Amino acid sequence: MSEFGFKQEIWLYFIPIIWLLWYKFRTVNVIWPRWLPSITIHYPLLNSLGAETLQHEKKQMHFRQHNVLLSVLFSLLLLALAQPVQYTGQLAERDNKQPIDMVLVIDTALSMSLSDYLINNKPVSRIGFARKELSEALDSYTGERFALLISGNPPALWLPLTKDIKVVKHEIGRITTFLGGRISDMGATLRLIEKQFANKNKNTRNSSDNAQVAIIISDGGTQVGDISPQTAAEQLAEKGFTVYVIAVGSVQPESAVLNTSSLLYEPANLDVLTKVAKAGKGQLFHARDHNDFKQAMATIVQLQRTSLQQSETRTDDNHSVDNKITQPWYYIPLLAAMLILLFLAVRYSQGSRDVS
Repeated sequence: MSEFGFKQEIWLYFIPIIWLLWYKFRTVNVIWPRWLPSITIHYPLLNSLGAETLQHEKKQMHFRQHNVLLSVLFSLLLLALAQPVQYTGQLAERDNKQPIDMVLVIDTALSMSLSDYLINNKPVSRIGFARKELSEALDSYTGERFALLISGNPPALWLPLTKDIKVVKHEIGRITTFLGGRISDMGATLRLIEKQFANKNKNTRNSSDNAQVAIIISDGGTQVGDISPQTAAEQLAEKGFTVYVIAVGSVQPESAVLNTSSLLYEPANLDVLTKVAKAGKGQLFHARDHNDFKQAMATIVQLQRTSLQQSETRTDDNHSVDNKITQPWYYIPLLAAMLILLFLAVRYSQGSRDVS
């Protein structure tokens, strides 16, 4: 069933005033004061309101009819100004109205070189696993912008925001351990994200801004720095970011998967990474294999899109009419007013000929 409404309802409040004036002056014949100078009105319709007639009764009847018709005329004009419309449907929502800006952070500390993954029965390092899985995951996502950072001591911006997935994948393939040193400063890395990408106004985001997500791929190894990762993640979340963590590395690896080098084995520190994700208002995902990593990336994207849709729904509740398809009907009262105006003009013309 169609729904009708008005876009400028304020004009409807003037219609009762028109009819109150008609009721008050419906039998009043306005006489021009003799002490005022006489004037000549060249508009025929207005002259007709005060034109003298040969018969007093005919004059009174014409005056009442003119009052009614003029009241109807002005009411129709006000109705047209109120812009009556018919709501015929709802505008379809666009997918991904707000794209997601993903800042990808890869840990390049020494511990990321430990080989506790097996791919095709061959040991693969943590950073090698992260490169492979992240590159494959990006093939499934379109429309978002990506940036790339390395988490080291010091951290560095490896690639600014871009929509070119090929460039992102190429730069991911170039990342190796020790790019940022032998240890990691995750707190400084999060501070760098805040400096480079965070919204300037705290907790503010309009409809044209992108959702901002930081995805940290790390084993949570030894951290250094002046600020703890938890504190930095909390401050980044206050600027509009959501911080997710994908943990790589085994907690209790099988002996067949252990790194065979002389490096001292360091298991993934899920405790630290969990605190970072919680402080950043995100989640921790432990990627123990290909399926875990793929599911983590898909869940992150889905969580952000759901959050955006909920935010847009709350906004649309305040502006629901703007999302409706409307068919205007203002021309109907406007056409009726023009017909009344034409009728009065013709009637006045005929009355003038009768008088002459």
